[in-house]
Amino acid sequence: MIEYMMIEGRKKAGIFQKRKRPRTCVGCGAEEGKKNLLRIVRSPEGVISVDPTGREPGRGAYLCISLECLNLARKKNALSKALKVPVSASFYDEVAMYIKAKLDGQTNEKEKYINSKFLDLVGLSARAGMLSVGQDKVLQELKKGKKMLVLLTMDCSNNVERAIAGYKEREHCTVIKLDFLDRKTVHSKLNLGKTQILGLPLDSGIAKKIEALVTEGVGDYE
Repeated sequence: MIEYMMIEGRKKAGIFQKRKRPRTCVGCGAEEGKKNLLRIVRSPEGVISVDPTGREPGRGAYLCISLECLNLARKKNALSKALKVPVSASFYDEVAMYIKAKLDGQTNEKEKYINSKFLDLVGLSARAGMLSVGQDKVLQELKKGKKMLVLLTMDCSNNVERAIAGYKEREHCTVIKLDFLDRKTVHSKLNLGKTQILGLPLDSGIAKKIEALVTEGVGDYE
């Protein structure tokens, strides 16, 4: 009786929470949380459609948001088996268009995040007096023996790249040419003039954050 009362008390206190059951991708067979998968639904009337909300009434099947998984599902006729109705090739094409649009949207949002975060970090390094701006200043620091993270704009000239090539070969610097930053942006967004090259101490925390951000997309983005 005491044990029963303790359990009931825990339920009321919210200690016992309903576990969310993972769903299985009909393409690759991986288990994921519902929010990470795309739901395909067969309505009570027998209509098959993409269910972006994941809550439409009817029988559901789940896919990773991936064209590879969709192709696997197509080869295995997996949607027909899961939904227990024939699924046409044209519907698979419709799902492919939906997935492409969703992936493009995610990519654009991530690129916007990286660009914004990058500008914030460079601006922070400039205010902290850590940023070397322009070819002369960066080369001056490298000649002193300082190891640097060197950032080049996408429209950087061959002469600038040649000027730092030797330091790169001797591993005195890590060089990253940015495909989203040009001289105009450096001038308008950072107020640093139309420079082609920026440098930071390689072992600084900001340099490490910038390198991780632009090479791996690491940050707070979700």
